[in-house]
Amino acid sequence: MIDSFDELRKYLLDSAYYIAHNLISRKGKVLTFRGCLFMAAKDDIVRFLDGTIKCGDMREFLLSPPT
Repeated sequence: MIDSFDELRKYLLDSAYYIAHNLISRKGKVLTFRGCLFMAAKDDIVRFLDGTIKCGDMREFLLSPPT
């Protein structure tokens, strides 16, 4: 876990990442991923996250390097 968006930037070392909206549904004991998964350039992800923070619409995302 990190404490700020600025702290995240120093960990983004790859040029592209998978980004997914962390949306999970539960039916009984079965968990199902309902979010969308995309591959995006690091610069696009940074601009997107900056925008969501500025407009107050930050949601929970999952980030993963492609390798």
